[in-house]
Parts: sequence; C-alpha cells; structure tokens
Amino acid sequence: MPEPNKVWLLAASESWLHRHLKPNQILNAKEQARAERYVVEAPRTQFAYARAFLRTALGQALQIPPESVVLGTGPHGKPFVAGDQWKCGLLFNLTHCAGLTVLVASHDMLVGVDAEQPSRDLDRHRFAERFFH
Repeated sequence: MPEPNKVWLLAASESWLHRHLKPNQILNAKEQARAERYVVEAPRTQFAYARAFLRTALGQALQIPPESVVLGTGPHGKPFVAGDQWKCGLLFNLTHCAGLTVLVASHDMLVGVDAEQPSRDLDRHRFAERFFH
C-alpha cells in the first residue's frame, strides 16, 4: 500500500495486460456482465483488462487475491474500495485509452489521472508548457 503522502503511478500497455492477466479468472460476475454489455469488442476487452489490472494492483496493495478486492461504484460509475477494505484509506483513479491503462493510488489523498490518445496535430511542446510548469 502506498505510504502516507506518497503516490503510486502504474501504467500498462495493452500487450502487457493481455500477456499477464486473465480477466475471466479475476472479474466477478457483475463485472463480467458489465463487460458483456459492450456491443463493440474493443471497448469490451479494454474494460475487462483495465478492471483486471485494477483488481490485481489493489489486491497487491491490500495483500489479498485480486478476486477478493471489494469494489463499490459511485453514482457516475467510478469504482472505489468498499466493504471492510475501505478502512485502509486506499484511494485511486483509473483511466484507459487505446493501448494504455493507467492507475494512480494513494493513502488518504485524493488523486486523479487521465490518458488520452493524442491527435496528430497536437503541438506537444505548447501542451507541455501549458500543463507542466
């Protein structure tokens, strides 16, 4: 688990996720049903592997098997550590885009992360100057 005032940042490529995770062995029935509701294969697969990545990382932090992690869902679908495990103070944010899944976590500190597929006409230098001082 992240120490107080520390942040974990974990990122995984799509190929790494597919080589190392088996969502059908990690996700619970509700998560598997949610994945199956996606009509298009790419978002379905992306959801399943991102959720498996989340469960695996949180399980490691909590020192329990990934399938034992209790997750709740907020009003907008954002997952959080729930049940008796919420007392640990582990807070996280998960994002994914084509080819990349990113998880940021902390102990008792709100965190956020976003990953986007950059457009070809993005001026990366201007973007960096604007957001990374």
